[in-house]
Amino acid sequence: ALERGQQRVRNRQFKFYGEHGGLYAGDVPSYPWRSMKNAAGYFAGNDFDLADLFIGQEGTLGIVTSLVLRLAGKRDILRGILFQFKTEENAVSFVSKTRNALAGNSVAGGTAAENNPALVAMEFFDRQSCELAHTLAAGNLALPDPDAAASVYLELHGDDEASMEKALLDLAGIVEGLAEDPDASVMAEDPALLERLAQFRHAVPEAINLRIAALQTTEPGDMKLGTDFAVTDKDLTALVSLYRNTRSSAGCEYAMFGHIGNNHLHVNILPKSGAEYHSGRESFVMIASRVIEMGGTISAEHGVGKLKRDLLALMYGESGMGEMRECKRVFDPYFLLNRGNLFI
Repeated sequence: ALERGQQRVRNRQFKFYGEHGGLYAGDVPSYPWRSMKNAAGYFAGNDFDLADLFIGQEGTLGIVTSLVLRLAGKRDILRGILFQFKTEENAVSFVSKTRNALAGNSVAGGTAAENNPALVAMEFFDRQSCELAHTLAAGNLALPDPDAAASVYLELHGDDEASMEKALLDLAGIVEGLAEDPDASVMAEDPALLERLAQFRHAVPEAINLRIAALQTTEPGDMKLGTDFAVTDKDLTALVSLYRNTRSSAGCEYAMFGHIGNNHLHVNILPKSGAEYHSGRESFVMIASRVIEMGGTISAEHGVGKLKRDLLALMYGESGMGEMRECKRVFDPYFLLNRGNLFI
């Protein structure tokens, strides 16, 4: 058994004795860990708690038997607001400017002053995503501008009404500065409307899954293609441009939505046939290659599993994959755990 705080990796090496006297000694991979939101491959670094190696290892190194979670305290004031934009470029500029304006006010950063509202979510929806959400009753949210090219949803939590009001006015000012209309928005203060906005967000992937399921009645096999890529802040604009240009050239229907605050957008290809799926798959691999060149990751949250092993190999190369295998061999010498995940 291994518990947090017991063992550390130092100079990329670890060595400890298990509870039954067995020796576990080896090296973590030498590749530099990509510091954006990243769940691709084994965690690596010079000095870290060995327990972190087991986070995101997809069951290939061991089995997690218990977890202790630390919860953030609930704050008194919750606000949600969805702004709509005439162009995707303006939506992306709004995200970048908002991050600068609210620097330090994110929950992840943990540096917000007590009375400052914390930015807890920033989500993006292109026009196709909004249209998909509206095909379901749960996602049929009335939007001021049904023709908007993009929408961005933000959720803020705080304890002080004056600070919250100032933050919301600052956000409206950023929208105005982009020659957009801050009144083209949906504001949520009460729990019921906050829940409606959450349902709108969740309706997008649900509608996509229903589209794919309908296609599979005539085209058996895996027909779902969705990106899980992420990049650093400086490459967000380039990532969105890459997605946009690929949509224009591939000839397939796409929907783009997701966690733009983490530079982590899901682009789902919506094929109408097997031929379109294979064309979309080619685009998918091309985008992955470009993201890797930017220093990004091919999996920000959903993991690699068996379907994205080729992309993981593209990201780390044969050397990195070999180092992961050697690390696995220390804990699972016969390669019995979760066969086929990450690598063959």
